[in-house]
This record gives sequence, structure tokens and C-alpha cells, in this order.
Amino acid sequence: MLCVLSAGGAAAGAWTQPQGAGFLSYGANYYATGSGGYEEVASALYAEYGAFEAVTLGGALETSYPVGVSSGQESDLTMSGFARFRLREGAQGDPFSAQIGVTLPLGDVVDTGQAQLDRERDIDLRLLYGRGFGTDWGDAFIDAQAGLRLRLEDSADEIRLDLTAGLRPAPGWLLMAQAFGTLGLRNADPFGDDFDVLKLAPSVGWQITEDATMVLGVEREVAGRNIDLGTRVKLSVWTTF
Repeated sequence: MLCVLSAGGAAAGAWTQPQGAGFLSYGANYYATGSGGYEEVASALYAEYGAFEAVTLGGALETSYPVGVSSGQESDLTMSGFARFRLREGAQGDPFSAQIGVTLPLGDVVDTGQAQLDRERDIDLRLLYGRGFGTDWGDAFIDAQAGLRLRLEDSADEIRLDLTAGLRPAPGWLLMAQAFGTLGLRNADPFGDDFDVLKLAPSVGWQITEDATMVLGVEREVAGRNIDLGTRVKLSVWTTF
């Protein structure tokens, strides 16, 4: 199973989990804008499970806590779930999959002590393709995803384009380079968000036990519209079961 780092943690990309097997990751990260106007620490718990042959179910629980100059702002708790379906598998074992996901921000749970419904509920529809192959430098893979994020309230719908390339140069090591693109569709209500952003994210993984890998990565927002660009540093642990 080839696992790839994503914006919120980790995922198996286009690959589905074998029936009865699963993947779990827990991570923490720090984010700050280049202007110094906002910073936060965040954490994410992610899991997926092979419920049936060619069908994987999963979800995530994410928290964010503004710190430093942003410490007076609200903290957030977000829950999401998805189903991934492998539609076909090529001669080289390269999967082509479809995925549908739902995100439900639960609001500020730190300052009030109880979850409050946020306005930003989302539906994520995406197509995924992956391929693994050998090189002179080690086993490698690519994962490409194209998606449509439907914002159910005020913010603009989005087109998502994500690309991951990974290489295992030595036993127990994983190198990855990723690009995450978001294009706002300019259909936000007056008080909603509408932005474009391109993120580049190199990372390195080190297998610390037979079943666990530690991953350190940096995610840099390099271009955008209506957004204060920033940088996120991420550390996570992946395991299988």
C-alpha cells in the first residue's frame, strides 16, 4: 500500500485498502502567514479501512488552535468522512478510483466547552489515478487527483488539483514532492471566502518500527488570490493495521 501525505494528514491516494486492512495516522503542525498576521498549531487524526474489495471508508478529526498574535481567535474542530471506490485497475496495477467525501466543521469547542455548528459544510467529489514503478534510484509512485469541492453555505465552490510523486531511495525511507492547487469558482455570497492558492510540499518519511513511519514535511503557499500566503511545518506518524 502506497500512502501519500495530504493537506490534512495522510491518505492512500488512488489505492484502496485490502479488505479487512487499515491505515491510521496522527499528526501535528504549525502554520504562520508570511505577513505575521496569523499563526496556529493544529492536529489531525486520520483513518481508513478496507470495508469491501475495492471499497475503502475513512475519516478524519482535525483541530486548530490560534496562537501568538492570533491567540484571541476561536479554535476549531472539524470532522470529515469519505468513501473511495476503485473503478478499474490497469495492467501495471495502476488504480483509477472515485471518491466522495463530506466535511462538517463543528465550530469552537475550546472557548465554549461545546461544539457549535459552523457555516462551512462541504461535499468533495474527486477522481484519482495512481501508478507505482521501479527506477534506478528505488521504487517510485505518482498519484494525481482532480476534484470539485461544493461549499454548501457562503463560500465559493472550488476545483482541486493535487499531484504527488514519491520515491523509496533506501529501505525504510520515503521522499515525496507534492503540489496542491485550489481554484475558487467566484460564486461566493458576500460574506463567503473566494480564493485561489498553490501549495508546494516536500516531505521525508523514516520507518521507525515494522509498522510505523514518521513523516516530516513543509507546505509552502507559493501563489494565490485573496489569501495571505503562509508556511506549514508538519510532523506525523503513520501505521497500518
